[in-house]
Amino acid sequence: MPLLLGEAMRPVEPLCSWFRRLAMGRMDPKSMKAYAHTAVLLAGFLRARQQDLLYLPSAP
Repeated sequence: MPLLLGEAMRPVEPLCSWFRRLAMGRMDPKSMKAYAHTAVLLAGFLRARQQDLLYLPSAP
């Protein structure tokens, strides 16, 4: 099961909970690894634009 850690080396929620649910549902480990890679890329993409995975400002 992937464990995504933030800059403070603490688990990133809700991603860790989501991966735990996938693991409990017996998701293929290779699929979870691919999902984790995509989640890390998305988080980096958003961070470079001063956005956050959990908070996106609403449109005016």
